[in-house]
Amino acid sequence: PELSNRIRVIEEVYFSVNKYRREINNADFLLLLYGTASGDEDDTAAPQRSRRHLQMRRLRTLIFDDPLRFRTVQDGADYLHLSPSYFSNLYRECFGVTFLQDCIRSRVKRCCSLLTSTDLSIKEIAQKLGHDNEAHFFHQFKQITGQTPNEYRRHNTKAF
Repeated sequence: PELSNRIRVIEEVYFSVNKYRREINNADFLLLLYGTASGDEDDTAAPQRSRRHLQMRRLRTLIFDDPLRFRTVQDGADYLHLSPSYFSNLYRECFGVTFLQDCIRSRVKRCCSLLTSTDLSIKEIAQKLGHDNEAHFFHQFKQITGQTPNEYRRHNTKAF
């Protein structure tokens, strides 16, 4: 009964949030399934693993809440007091994407928000998000959204 309640809560949250929060909830759901399938209740390493996964989920939330806080793998590893290589492997194991992929996605998400809610130029937005190379930023944005920043702004800004 407790497990089914936890699954129901995750499902309700999943269908009530934006697509970036869905990624985080997907990770929570996978961790829940992983713990159930591996029988963590009887595993003596479970408390350490659970604590580490909780720290990883908190870190991922921070990445999406403050896209400029973490810029390198070393930043993430330092935050959790881990070696960069162990941190990278653990992050990918937990979420199925690399730490840097999530950092880029978080900046693109923030860019989308700024494109639709401000009149800042694309160049100003890129600089605000820590990108010195505007062309590289455009490439990352288009790779993730399928549109250039200008196209995104044009298609997603509502006329009042």
